[in-house]
Amino acid sequence: MKKTIMMILAPLVLLCGLAVTGCDIDEDAFTAPKDKWCNKEFTYESTKDGTTTTTTFDCYFYYSSTDKSADSGYPKGLTVVAVPHNNSDSALKTAFDAAVGGKRGYVKKSFSADTAEEIDGESKTVKFTENVWNILYVAQGISSMGSSKPDCVKYPEEYIALDATQLSSVDFSWKRMLAKIVVDKLLSE
Repeated sequence: MKKTIMMILAPLVLLCGLAVTGCDIDEDAFTAPKDKWCNKEFTYESTKDGTTTTTTFDCYFYYSSTDKSADSGYPKGLTVVAVPHNNSDSALKTAFDAAVGGKRGYVKKSFSADTAEEIDGESKTVKFTENVWNILYVAQGISSMGSSKPDCVKYPEEYIALDATQLSSVDFSWKRMLAKIVVDKLLSE
């Protein structure tokens, strides 16, 4: 936990030092977009019947700066959509598609900015506040999609989100996915 905190604080101290010395820095380069879709590929390992497979996911992120549950369906905080790569031949991708009857399966979850989410056991939690979103965006090299939307949002007739029952039949865990998104990159450098 101390290592994670230090990995987060180190870039912040550096930025504060640059700001105090009067160096010109582009603030937008360190500010994650709000109310726009962003994307990044992540690999996810799953184990079924003793066999471990790796699946590449296209992960899409939408940080809502205000509660838009009524109109866009996104509460204040971070919404994550994970779609297995279409060219992936992993058992997890096959299970996703089979669970929804042959259409492209995906998972979607919204994380409130006000609620701590467990990411790896009971001792590691994170609140997806605006500051945490900024750090994730910069540290992970997440890209803004501008005004574009993910295909699963643009073409809902071609995709189906797995519900809790379908999700339990495949080897997918949001805790493991969050650990991949939040912890792995910060601890690996």
